[in-house]
Amino acid sequence: MSSLLRSTKFVRYFTGAARTLILNSAKTAETTTLINPKALCAANNVLMRDYATKKKESLEPLLQKLDAEVRRFGRITKKDIDEVFDEIKSKNDITSSQSLLVIRCCGELVPEELPEQRTLLVQKIWSVLIERGIPMDISHYNALLRVYIENEHQFSPAKFLEELERKGLQPNRVTYQRLMWRYCQEGDVEGATRVLEKMRELSMPVSEPVLNALVMGHAFHGDTDGAKAVLQTMAGAGLEPSNRTYTLLACGHAKKGDIDGIQEIIKTASEKETQLTDRDLLEVIEHLAVSGHGDKVEQVISLLQKGVGYNQDVCNVILRLLNKGQELIAKTIMKTMPKSTTIEDTPFKGAFFVKQLLKLNKPADEVIKTCKELQEEGLVPKALFIAAEGSLQLGQAELALKLFKELKQEGMEIRQHFYWPLLVQKTKENDEEGLLQILREMSSNDFTVTGEALRDYVIPYLIKKDSPQNVILKLQIANVPTIHAARNLMVELLDSGDIKGAAEIGLQYRPRGNYSLVARSLINAVNKTKDVGSFAKILHVISSKPSSLGEDVAANNEESQSDENSEIHEVGRIVKASVKGLGKPDLVEALLRSVDSKGLRITTEAAESIEQFLGENMTKDLSQLLTKLSTTEMELVPIESTRKPGGPRTTAQMENQLAQLKNKGVNNLSRIQKQLLVAYIKDNNVTNRFDEAVETLENHKHEDNASGFMINSKCWQMLNTLAEQKNDAHVKQMTKTLIDNKYIEPSNIILGPSIKVHLLQNDIDSALKEFENCCKQYRSTPWKGELMKSLIMKEDATKLQWLADLSTQIHGEVNILHDLVLAFVECGRLRQARRILETPGLQTRHRRLDDACQRYVEDGKSEYLEGLLEATRELSNVDRSNIFYHLLVTYCKANETDKALGLWTLLQEEGEVPSDQFLTHLGNHLIAKNREVPFVIPQVNTGTPKKSKNEGDVVEKIDGQYSQALDVAMKSIEHGVVPKTGVMKFLLKSLAEEGNVEKIQQLGKYINDSLKRRVTYDDKLTLAVFKRGAGSQHIDNVLESVKAAKSEEEMENALRKYPRSSALATVVQDNELTESANK
Repeated sequence: MSSLLRSTKFVRYFTGAARTLILNSAKTAETTTLINPKALCAANNVLMRDYATKKKESLEPLLQKLDAEVRRFGRITKKDIDEVFDEIKSKNDITSSQSLLVIRCCGELVPEELPEQRTLLVQKIWSVLIERGIPMDISHYNALLRVYIENEHQFSPAKFLEELERKGLQPNRVTYQRLMWRYCQEGDVEGATRVLEKMRELSMPVSEPVLNALVMGHAFHGDTDGAKAVLQTMAGAGLEPSNRTYTLLACGHAKKGDIDGIQEIIKTASEKETQLTDRDLLEVIEHLAVSGHGDKVEQVISLLQKGVGYNQDVCNVILRLLNKGQELIAKTIMKTMPKSTTIEDTPFKGAFFVKQLLKLNKPADEVIKTCKELQEEGLVPKALFIAAEGSLQLGQAELALKLFKELKQEGMEIRQHFYWPLLVQKTKENDEEGLLQILREMSSNDFTVTGEALRDYVIPYLIKKDSPQNVILKLQIANVPTIHAARNLMVELLDSGDIKGAAEIGLQYRPRGNYSLVARSLINAVNKTKDVGSFAKILHVISSKPSSLGEDVAANNEESQSDENSEIHEVGRIVKASVKGLGKPDLVEALLRSVDSKGLRITTEAAESIEQFLGENMTKDLSQLLTKLSTTEMELVPIESTRKPGGPRTTAQMENQLAQLKNKGVNNLSRIQKQLLVAYIKDNNVTNRFDEAVETLENHKHEDNASGFMINSKCWQMLNTLAEQKNDAHVKQMTKTLIDNKYIEPSNIILGPSIKVHLLQNDIDSALKEFENCCKQYRSTPWKGELMKSLIMKEDATKLQWLADLSTQIHGEVNILHDLVLAFVECGRLRQARRILETPGLQTRHRRLDDACQRYVEDGKSEYLEGLLEATRELSNVDRSNIFYHLLVTYCKANETDKALGLWTLLQEEGEVPSDQFLTHLGNHLIAKNREVPFVIPQVNTGTPKKSKNEGDVVEKIDGQYSQALDVAMKSIEHGVVPKTGVMKFLLKSLAEEGNVEKIQQLGKYINDSLKRRVTYDDKLTLAVFKRGAGSQHIDNVLESVKAAKSEEEMENALRKYPRSSALATVVQDNELTESANK
């Protein structure tokens, strides 16, 4: 059976398709921020974060982000951990399970940091957790052990056990395994033997991790023969060496530079049908390089398969190599990464390499030299650009300025906002001279620092240490134009409420014009301080005429000349806004008199608006003052029902209504009769006469195309009963009658009995023939999974291939691959299931796996869940947490408490963090069975959620259960309550991503054209078709419809089905398809 799909066309088909998928070269850094100044400020968290106004974060989203990063990239950054640590320090509500995840993240998951730094980080976090009084169980100490081992931290296993004894914690199997690993890591055979004897004393099994530790202990310390002897011990214990065992052996040979030994181990593993993955081989390469045998790396590189996740594995090993000073080998490995064909990603690939160089604080000249080499070799096309951005984010001013010069020599335009992070860094370092030097550097490159930069990064720092006049003097020395400096200092003083100081600066330096910059700050200041005199002085200054023709020459592009009319309009606008802010008549009069004393003029419209605002408070003096201010004679003195559906009626009520309508002579009774029929079916008010049933169905044809759920349900029950009677003729006749008379629409559920009846008769050929008919006639695949399992058990590869090909035309290859995985698991063929999941480029559909797990739980099929857990072991593209939880639920239901508790230990062994849901369920089960709970049960919020006001809200609350949500939505629409448009769009998009064409079409019968347009129904339906793999046929159909259109209306209807959604951009990767679309 191991070769069931090995040589079939099916495997060649999906493998070929997988080659077209693009593997990202690295965890893409946001390297385009230099182009966008606002994006640069937002991205530069470390340098430019305003802690006074920092957005409040909660811990759970940060941890979810960490978990997602690990699953996607296999690594996280120290910045991610720092954010979590800051949150832990500021709050006391971290749970025991959350703390376990944080501890786990301080080991090899942060490859960019040196092991010593990672150990300091975990110890710092551990101290805070102890200080906060977070409950710690043995799983926390096991996680700490794992981190220590990954970081090669020196610690005493004996003292560690003493600490556990003081805490009253009992070491488990995982604890002893990791302590043994530590002894072997140090080459302490005597210590490892003591641990092994202790495990035997406690009757703990000698498992694969224990023997792997022994293999490592021998191999890593030059005794490869002793390591191979352990393999014989494994065979004697009935254990098969895994790829991890062979990898450790190969690494032992690598440390000695024994390339022949490495190749022999790889060959032996292959003969045992154990494949060393790319990650394993990269680990061997790392040991070769670090041990000084870099000249032999190429011989191992040639063995790399470059499978799924290869680029991310390469990124991780490169980061570790750079940390160990192996730049040359790191570059060599980087050359093996498949090149991306995504245009926007290509220039910035390899950013992680450059940024790691910066983090290691390499000398500026060395960084520039390496970046040039990376560019010349085509490894990192934008290496200098990336280094410049990275140096800004890390605050490395000297390096950044040198890189700016290099970029300028390459013809790149250096923009002013490139310097902003350096200004921020200097203020954080309290380096005034360095700050002014950056301003001088900008000036030497023909940049005049913008007012925004001065107000945000320079003036607030300088004004804390000196007087306003001295600040302007310092800025003058740094080559900032005087008027420009004065204007922005004046605005900064106004924003801080010092309107008097702003007026003094204004009168001294006379920064005229630029109303748009000053207006808001001036209005706010006068409203706050009520200092109308200083208000008038500042308004007078910015409205004044230049005293000489050259006065404004030094001002930057913020300043502009304004004609007299526009100045009058601006002054009127500012005065009007200030009057409305002050409100009190006496203050208003004082402000207007101060404005009058400066000879400032306002528009007639502004005067009328002020008059209307004052209303009853308007006086004769104010009226005369407003009249004067708005005359042309003024001269400037120098210097923003829900409907509730009714409840269902009973059959008696409908019978009475039907009788009343007949008595009134109403002819059209079909609607009430259909409702009554549904009610009869619901009440099971039927008999068992097949021929009469068929006759009745044929004589009363169903006119309404919308089939209700109850009708479908009862029709299926009827067909299923006939199938269980093994009467294929009756099943076929009844199915045809129901479909032809439009009682039901063909679907996998309705057509299922047509296949089931043949399988119950053990006639698989007839079942396959009927299946083919359903595919071709109805585009449905009833009982596909059962047929697959039957063929797998019969080991009929040819028919299984035929079945898969037929189904792929309808559901698309990815969905069928998942069906095959589940079929193989249910048949106990785990190796075949795993091979499919390891297919390069295969995107795991977690919803499919989760639905299968829920079905296994309902059926009590723990063996299926165990198989799925084993088949997905060490697959980074599969989230196994739900599988663990569902298996736990199954064990608890079956009262298999020991197995349930063993799952918790298994999670620790595999380095997985149990979810709160897992721990809560297991804890409650152990308490119910009067068993000791060896961990802290997470606190669960038991608050009762409020009931939805209408069925539209219910749709919004059904998280992830898209089919169920759709049923609720359709029922809601039937009752006259249409769910929110946003909810409907999200639901349709989710169904489209699953390729669920039938469900979307089903919904289409319930909504009108207007609603279809609002929820972009046609786009979502098209996306679902493409997801199924039927995009080519869809485009051809649209093209034919367009060609056949005879009117504008027909043309519009045809084009409505043309794909416009941006989501389709990621689906369409077929040149022929693109050419057809362009027609």
